[in-house]
Amino acid sequence: MKKIELATKLVDFFEEFDHYNFKDNMQGDREDEIYRISSSFFNIEVLEQMIIQLAKFSKQAKGENKKEHLKLEEIIEDLKNYKLENSLNVLVLEPDKKPYQKVIINDYEAIEREINGNVSVHHYKNNYSIYCDDNGFDKKLEPNRYINDSLIVGKFLIISHDQNGRKSLTSDEISTLSIELKDYILKEDYEIENGGKNIC
Repeated sequence: MKKIELATKLVDFFEEFDHYNFKDNMQGDREDEIYRISSSFFNIEVLEQMIIQLAKFSKQAKGENKKEHLKLEEIIEDLKNYKLENSLNVLVLEPDKKPYQKVIINDYEAIEREINGNVSVHHYKNNYSIYCDDNGFDKKLEPNRYINDSLIVGKFLIISHDQNGRKSLTSDEISTLSIELKDYILKEDYEIENGGKNIC
């Protein structure tokens, strides 16, 4: 199920069962609310919180309103399926830190949120790509790592891909890449090597 369809289903539910005061809390018209909710689905933490909250509503409705309970259970299942189908296992690399694994939503907005900038994609090797901040040098972000003889600044991700697009890294790939990319640049070393000049 796509984000808009899922958000529409949520809005339909809350309009039908309005004792949740949904209409009082709307930040615009119906279409605005659908867009606002769908835009939150790139955040896996928000999705998880939404599932937990709806599960509480469902438990409460179970003994009071069977129709409401069943609709909530259906929406919860849709949200869980959306999360499962769109989860992406990536490797995160930050300045002065060891690489670590993280699960995000396979969505361009989610990647932008993770690196806190506009995405620039570069080939690393084989079926792996680097997703970094396109304006990192202009922002004077900290030096992070040298990869393929190129300096990368700021936080970036390593993501796998195939003919169908982005795909999750396996646990073995996470382990191998973490070892390969364990060495980060110490800021003081970089400044010494480059005469103390800024990297941008």
